[in-house]
Amino acid sequence: MRKHLIDTYAYAEGVLPAATYPALQSGDVPVTTMDSVILVHESLPEEVAQKITATLIRNKGQRLVNIHASMGAWDPATSWKYQGLPLHPGAIKAFRGAGVMPAA
Repeated sequence: MRKHLIDTYAYAEGVLPAATYPALQSGDVPVTTMDSVILVHESLPEEVAQKITATLIRNKGQRLVNIHASMGAWDPATSWKYQGLPLHPGAIKAFRGAGVMPAA
């Protein structure tokens, strides 16, 4: 089941440090994590979705961390695997163009 969640839905394993909620925790707590998800309507033009996704991929690392610390763990090579909703065709083009998503 664990491998299925990781491979199919891009979940990962993380740790909530003991100091996060000191009154409630006696130590570190293992947790399930996942990437942030950006949802757009299917009517969003393909070119716009592609540019947004390509910009995120291009700026992976410190630039995204400066915007929001949670983006430090974002990995385009796994984030395209999220299956909560279908990927926008523009996002697919960007992920494939960056070489992080295999061709269909």
